[in-house]
Amino acid sequence: MHPSSVRNSRALLLLVFAFASGPAARAQEISVPLKLDPTILTSDGSLWGQLIFFNDDIPMTGVRPAAVKKEPAYNGTPEYGQIKLGNGPQSVTLVVFDRPNPPIDWNLSRIYVDVNQNGDLTDDGDGKWPSVQARGDAARLGTLFPLLHASWGTPEKETASADYSVMLVSTSLPNRGQFVSYRRGSGRTGTLPVAGRDVRVVLIENDNDALFNKTLDDDHRLTGPGKVERPMWLLADLDGDGLFSKTETLDARRPFALGGRTYEARAAIDGSRLTLVPTTRAAQKAGVPVPRPFVGLAPGTVAPDFTALLPDGTGMKLSDLRGQIVVLDFWATWCGPCVRSMPTLEKLSTQLKDQGLVVLGLCVSDDRAAFDQWMLTPKVKTSYPKVFDPNGVKATRDNAGQRAKGLGVPYKVNGIPTMYVLDRAGKIVDGIVGFGGEEDDRLAKLLTKAGLKL
Repeated sequence: MHPSSVRNSRALLLLVFAFASGPAARAQEISVPLKLDPTILTSDGSLWGQLIFFNDDIPMTGVRPAAVKKEPAYNGTPEYGQIKLGNGPQSVTLVVFDRPNPPIDWNLSRIYVDVNQNGDLTDDGDGKWPSVQARGDAARLGTLFPLLHASWGTPEKETASADYSVMLVSTSLPNRGQFVSYRRGSGRTGTLPVAGRDVRVVLIENDNDALFNKTLDDDHRLTGPGKVERPMWLLADLDGDGLFSKTETLDARRPFALGGRTYEARAAIDGSRLTLVPTTRAAQKAGVPVPRPFVGLAPGTVAPDFTALLPDGTGMKLSDLRGQIVVLDFWATWCGPCVRSMPTLEKLSTQLKDQGLVVLGLCVSDDRAAFDQWMLTPKVKTSYPKVFDPNGVKATRDNAGQRAKGLGVPYKVNGIPTMYVLDRAGKIVDGIVGFGGEEDDRLAKLLTKAGLKL
């Protein structure tokens, strides 16, 4: 057996037998303190490069905030923003992006961070980016790891605080121009008593807000602050190898199984304490991502009609499918989750076609040549029909007008795969975005809601 398979097997066994002879076997709460490690997710930290990340843009304005008391001499035009860490009275840190004026020389760009929160932007360093990679009117500027003040409590009173690192970088995207983004560089660490020994755990929030009191209900809705589509990781080194495999990666916002019991995590708002509470709710499967929330067209809306292109170039109207239950799948040849969802779509199509189900794969945000090649040599063989958006093109700097005509626009598609279920009258039952693997039953539930028997 491969060493990694052995480690995963050991981790799974520990998940099954953990706490079997300890407090959890008696369904008691388990509570442990967690210590802030402000460098664990920075370039000098132990988890650098091991986990996926979620950056947030810093909204910028040309209006100088009243909190700014003193400024440096700018090389270009200052743009003001802020980073908020925690919920206390000192949770906001000012950031100023010194954007070069034309003709652009990105070496003149600066990033001023009011680390000491005194409103003086001249006493926190010279503002130089550690690296500058210029590409004409765009650049990659980075990477900075300032320690910022995280504040917890109430808007009037701070009850806890800490130095919380973030990563700052400036990049450019087509039709967006140059912008500044950040993400957390800190995490909470501690140990849990598992199977008679202490196991290293790490609690990481991915909303970049330094808030840890986040939970999800059974419909993936937040009961605390944050973003639904971003997990709060609870990493547990169950096999003691110093790494965290998929079977050792849990979303702390959802119930998880340990030692034959299911627990919910309750973290202090600042992450300083983690409590495991027994629950009767269904446990998650380790390593399975939480689906993103759906924010498309509302149920009951008549699905916008369109004409898409069949592989032979002839047109096909969506309205031609009236009288059948339709799964409208927005996908692209380059989209990994789209490809991974296809076996599930094929299974449903085959299983339910006699009940009047039609799965229609609509290729969007893609090149026609890539679609044609897919139809000749598909990465996943399927029998349900696939069509091409006549305005479907990959995003570039110069095709915003064409992309605005794409069929994903009237359907409010903001990520793929996006799937709509339409009833026999052509009205939207509901939709989903993203694909959570074989455990993802959201589409099956919508088909049941549409009247099909699974």
